[in-house]
Amino acid sequence: MKNYWFYLEPYTFIFHSDSTGRRIIYNTLNSAYMPIPESDFIANLFEQLDNASNGYCVTITEEEIAGNTPFKNFARLITKTFSGGLVEALEGETKPFLFKPMLFLNTEIRKAKEEDISFLGERILENLNEVTLYLPGTRCDLKENIYCKQLLYPISWQDKVSMSISDYLTLLLDLETSGIDKVNILGGDLSHNGLLPELLPTLTQSKFKKVFYVSLEELNEGCFRWFKDEQTKLVVWISPLGNKEKLDTLKHHFASENIIWKWIVSSEKDIFTIDKLAIPKSVNMEMIPLYTGKNLPFFEKFIFNSIDDILEEPISRKAIFRRQTLNENFFGKLTILPNGEVYANLNFSKIGKYPQQSLKELAFKELTQPTAWFYLRDKLKPCMHCVNRYLCPSVSNYELVMNRPNLCTIVK
Repeated sequence: MKNYWFYLEPYTFIFHSDSTGRRIIYNTLNSAYMPIPESDFIANLFEQLDNASNGYCVTITEEEIAGNTPFKNFARLITKTFSGGLVEALEGETKPFLFKPMLFLNTEIRKAKEEDISFLGERILENLNEVTLYLPGTRCDLKENIYCKQLLYPISWQDKVSMSISDYLTLLLDLETSGIDKVNILGGDLSHNGLLPELLPTLTQSKFKKVFYVSLEELNEGCFRWFKDEQTKLVVWISPLGNKEKLDTLKHHFASENIIWKWIVSSEKDIFTIDKLAIPKSVNMEMIPLYTGKNLPFFEKFIFNSIDDILEEPISRKAIFRRQTLNENFFGKLTILPNGEVYANLNFSKIGKYPQQSLKELAFKELTQPTAWFYLRDKLKPCMHCVNRYLCPSVSNYELVMNRPNLCTIVK
């Protein structure tokens, strides 16, 4: 009697739902997505494959395969999609050992005790890659609070000011020393901010990427002098009802690679309004959705994901591993307000205050007592019971603002 080896490739994942019992196979190279047929034999087979010690390969006898049409058809599909295969086990040959895709975590920092922070040293700051820094502003419009909880929007925090110029300069030097990748700079009417000229020399000398955020109403010729190199960008927020005349006067800046023009859209009408402007495709422009509390149908039509949307492009092994352990949208980011309050995300509670606590202490706290960095779908209903939870993008600010766990049409 012949024996066969049924195996899966190391770039192929098995996902399952404990509550529904449903299982799928996902190929990270070509986005092949295959529900596993309901069969006691196949279920037992995949329980063995799920056991890493079996080397992602199990032995099947000729007798077990004979007449088993569901398994034969599924094995053909696995082979056709290059997700694995069924091969004859020749006498004397050793069963192949393939490494099941598994995540191995270094949990040293997350398990560390408070007194270990000095010992861990700069390794803690390796987890910090982006800081959003609000400067004191002169303009404050409370309706814009719905913006800053979703977008990096230049709202003013007039009631939250206590950090001095010295504090800001020390912070910028700390960020430079930490090796951070990017700093976002915002504030109500940043173009007239009295603090910014004091900070620009230090910012210009810093190696991290600098991104300044202003609204179209604040934009003036002085803003275009902020960026001196490829490491500096200017983001201009525009609403569809923004000042069209002012926009026309700035068209000569459209071709600049250092400027990103971001249109806020909250309805289908907004999209049509922007399309009518016939802005050249060469312009670095994005449409960014805004949830107003009254435009759920717009989000359902244009923002929500179907399973086809999720599978449109292959999802890499690294992306899946990330989504199993951390929030891709929030991890490694801190927001600092003008009074020194620090948040991992403005939709969560504050984690501390600068300069009373150092960047190292703040990052350590979010690593060990997380608010946003490890906010995962597998901790939320109904996502925690969905077989696709690691294929979906991480939870975003939109879910938090809308007070719903997911933006998909798969599980409601």
